[in-house]
Amino acid sequence: MPAALPAEAMARYVAIGDSFSEGLMDPGANGRFRGWTDRLAAKFSGIRTQAGLPETQYANLAIRGKLLAPIIEEQLPRALELEPTVVSLVGGGNDLLRPKSTPDRLAALLESGVQQCLQAGAAVILCTSSNAADGGLIEKTRGPNAILNSHIWSIARRYPNVFVIDQWGLAALRTWPAWAADRIHLTPTGHEVLSRGALNALGWEFVPDHERTLGPGEVPIPTDVPVWQAVPEGWAETEPTWQDDLAWVRRDFLPWVGRHLRGRSSGDRISAKRPELLSISAY
Repeated sequence: MPAALPAEAMARYVAIGDSFSEGLMDPGANGRFRGWTDRLAAKFSGIRTQAGLPETQYANLAIRGKLLAPIIEEQLPRALELEPTVVSLVGGGNDLLRPKSTPDRLAALLESGVQQCLQAGAAVILCTSSNAADGGLIEKTRGPNAILNSHIWSIARRYPNVFVIDQWGLAALRTWPAWAADRIHLTPTGHEVLSRGALNALGWEFVPDHERTLGPGEVPIPTDVPVWQAVPEGWAETEPTWQDDLAWVRRDFLPWVGRHLRGRSSGDRISAKRPELLSISAY
């Protein structure tokens, strides 16, 4: 395992990927989504300011609906132009919802992206899939996702300065309240759980932010247990009803099928929410 990511390496952070890294279902300021990457960048700034360093410069090029090849071919070159010190590269989930996609091919693409980042001098953050055994679209790809996860861990062991967020192992993300009504994207608290898991994967204990005001829809997360064990009160006991299942089919699943039959993507005509490096404050 690599040593902890030093505060100096948190200077310039660029996130690339799909809706997972764009931060869907975590509303932020100015009508934009926030998400785990924004939250992680803010934690980077907190670590750096405590060390007497300037705030983190952060860009986010992720766009919903993107497949892994466009992420590597289009987003990554732009990301490297920004001379990042750390890049989060997360993708492949949309690919595995398509019947002809294979985790082995995705792993090769992912490894090529990792190599490009390392050659540019940037540390890399990868992320496993969630352990989605209980419902929604992602449940249908649990097997291929598990194979891709194995590739991700192997890639991380082959190279220095590659870190893996163990989303599969975060207990809170095995509960229904961690996930938005579409059963694909995280809720605001789910994004916060993942950002803490990311920081832990980078070798840091969760940086306390007890003074942070909870945002819309957020609930407190326990801090008296390890990040991977922390489950908000009442989450483990919450289960969806058949009415929830029916609403999901009508509101989310059928429109998704329709878009894919027409060759459309939810990211059509969407541009990156934070295309340039800008300072982000700790919160």
